[in-house]
Amino acid sequence: MEDSLRLLFVDACLRGGESRTIEVAEHLVKVFCEKKKREGTQVSVERVDLSNGDFKPLNGEDVVFRDSLTREGNYDHRIFDGAKQLARADVLVIAAPCWDLSFPAMLKVYIENMVVYGLTFTTEDDWFKGLCHVDQTFYVSTSGGDISRQQWGLKYIREIAGMLGLGSVKEYMAGRMDIDGENPEGIIQKLKDEISSDFE
Repeated sequence: MEDSLRLLFVDACLRGGESRTIEVAEHLVKVFCEKKKREGTQVSVERVDLSNGDFKPLNGEDVVFRDSLTREGNYDHRIFDGAKQLARADVLVIAAPCWDLSFPAMLKVYIENMVVYGLTFTTEDDWFKGLCHVDQTFYVSTSGGDISRQQWGLKYIREIAGMLGLGSVKEYMAGRMDIDGENPEGIIQKLKDEISSDFE
């Protein structure tokens, strides 16, 4: 019987199919699944498209309602569906362009909905303890500017990964694609080649 993995693919790209970030992330998912298949592991991919508006910023009323349920240990309400999906995942891929020095707001909204006490994290020794079982998180981001000077999004993802139990974070990032004299297609291809090499 084949082993199996659950891969959760979180798409925070506003430009859809025109996004350079999503092009790279889809390549990553493809070569990851191919590698696992060669190793005898079947990967099931669940994709969450954040641009469809399923996740909303929490207001005061939402927080009070959610807290009342978590205090009871009741996670049956649909408000917890996304967090339960994340808690089930083995691998996480986040595709998010560099946006206003970090990433699009809809990714922060998604994370806000994922941080659920008793479901994705708890506390231990006055600090957070993750309850998710993700072994590896991949963070894919591209930028028209120099992304090496805009690492705040990656830093935040690393901290959230530690809080929720999302494994180690491996980033695939490329920038300078809108700078005069650069070759954006070549930059993207180089990043995709790096990914292919990592999963040979």
